[in-house]
Amino acid sequence: MARPQLVSDEEIFSAAERVLVQLGGHRFSIAAVAEAVGLSRAAIILRFKSTEALRDEVLKRMVQAFIDRMNAVDGAPGGNTLLLLASAVGAQISRRGLGTSFFDGGGQNRSELLRELVRIRSETIDQAIARAMPKLHIERRDAVAMFSTHLGGTVLAWQSMENAELLPLMIERTCTWLTLAGIAYDKTFAKSLLPAPRRQAPVRKAAATKKTVAQKKTTKRSGA
Repeated sequence: MARPQLVSDEEIFSAAERVLVQLGGHRFSIAAVAEAVGLSRAAIILRFKSTEALRDEVLKRMVQAFIDRMNAVDGAPGGNTLLLLASAVGAQISRRGLGTSFFDGGGQNRSELLRELVRIRSETIDQAIARAMPKLHIERRDAVAMFSTHLGGTVLAWQSMENAELLPLMIERTCTWLTLAGIAYDKTFAKSLLPAPRRQAPVRKAAATKKTVAQKKTTKRSGA
């Protein structure tokens, strides 16, 4: 049953962003958003007029969120700030399939707005890298281009890996890149950027405990 008109625009935008990430731009639809947020398709059309209008607004919001994330990366030029920047990019890409479109401009959906958003996003990345890049023996613009290529190459490599998480891969490969470039960084700081290890599920622990108890009982009976 559809929810009443108590759903805010912000809730619709959040649901639409999830749908866009899950399905991609070419499969994005108001029907999918309506199902995700619990409204009728007609209720969303009344607010946003068309699939394209809603998708474009979501894309603009996602790009702005990325710009804010990049601008929040603050620190003296050097390896640690470049690591922080790489981790921010890795955290932004939450799903396989989003990675390629994040750098190439959205695949089949190449509207004028999308091309402009991709340009802004690309400039934002380059500006953030330029701020974080220390002085090297090569031109700054060349160093920025090389680091940007490293970020994109890491995402592409991750796309072909099964059961791999992007953020640890991004940190590991960035440490290697910094070493090759002769840029110092704090290894302890690099480790602090890694996600916390996942805890083993309690159910599995309980199952293992029951198995151990059963084995002990069997051993006692066989020894009697």
